[in-house]
Amino acid sequence: LESHYLSCLSSQTSLAMVRFATVAGILGLVLRCSQAHRSNLPRETLSTDFGPLPAGVEWLDQETALNKQFESLMAGGQLWTALILATHYNQNNAGATLTAGGAAEVRTPFPSTESPLWSSAPVLLQHLGSKFCAVHIWLGKGVGGDGAIYVTFTPARQGMGDLLTLDHLRRIWAGSTATLSENDSITMSKYLKRKFDRLWANGLEAALQHYVTAPEYKGHKLIFAGVSHGAALTQIASYRFALTLPKWVGEDQGEVVDFAAVAWNSYLWTDVEGARAVRETLGDHLLNVVLTQRQHVTLKRYMDSVSGYGFDQHFVPIPGTILLEAGCNREPDLQAAGDEDICGDFLSCDSQQGCPPQTFLGKDFATHIMKLHRAPRIKAAMKRATRKARARALTDA
Repeated sequence: LESHYLSCLSSQTSLAMVRFATVAGILGLVLRCSQAHRSNLPRETLSTDFGPLPAGVEWLDQETALNKQFESLMAGGQLWTALILATHYNQNNAGATLTAGGAAEVRTPFPSTESPLWSSAPVLLQHLGSKFCAVHIWLGKGVGGDGAIYVTFTPARQGMGDLLTLDHLRRIWAGSTATLSENDSITMSKYLKRKFDRLWANGLEAALQHYVTAPEYKGHKLIFAGVSHGAALTQIASYRFALTLPKWVGEDQGEVVDFAAVAWNSYLWTDVEGARAVRETLGDHLLNVVLTQRQHVTLKRYMDSVSGYGFDQHFVPIPGTILLEAGCNREPDLQAAGDEDICGDFLSCDSQQGCPPQTFLGKDFATHIMKLHRAPRIKAAMKRATRKARARALTDA
């Protein structure tokens, strides 16, 4: 992040702490600092809040199908279970006090006539890390669970009127300098590398090796999942897992181990070469999702702004990102025409055509975070997507 902005953010943090910053306070802080930074730039270097979109935007509304693996995981309730574990049962919430052997309760969005009210009860196997880098590992049980091991990462800290969120964002921004990760042979955010390297060395590597080699877990699918900061951790964790897997099970057995990774609204953490390496290594095992909706008057489509911000380090999204329509999760008079019909649809997002678009600090950046970045919006859109996938599966059957 630009040094001027960092300086402003740091100088304002104590004031925010005194008044226990609310969400509005945080966004106001972002706007004040971004405006101060932008006013000091030469006029010819000023950018609009969003990078240029393609001349033809029809492709942004083009529905796309998930690959066979993720369509099955969506219809079966596994992706919904992963999302609930990553958001409700993480280190910031119910997962903080749950001990090994304890069970989560996940209500699937299937019709109540089709499955039990509480249809999934994953059991916590272990919890590693703390505060700014934590992971919970679960053994799936019930609908959307049997045969799955969930590896879910905690998003940015919350609480104290969002003061902790502000502090965590400051840490991510301050540590966003690009650095080489020798373990992964890619360039990445220094902050993310430091946090994940510690988690990997302090138990995650050993745990993952155990779950793919222990006889009692043979045939289980590992599902990595996370939102926001947890999504970035999901991406690097599944990437390093795929790189290390042959060492654990042998070169000829690496493709036998079944795994998937789903990331919602990840911030950017690697450059073009790194993003390409992640996609080439993970292939169809990674589902990278960014929330989107249309402005209800102009119908111009916009996306979660965090997912396009490069931290002034030339960080880019992982290729193969897809969009998830979330426009119906607004008051009816603020919905765009047709939102109810397309809500929960996955839409194409072609990186060659500037999707997701590069974003810059400013008013739109702040308001789009509020509208699309947070877990409740993701869950509402995923509920629609899960029901649609379930209906397709029942029709095909």
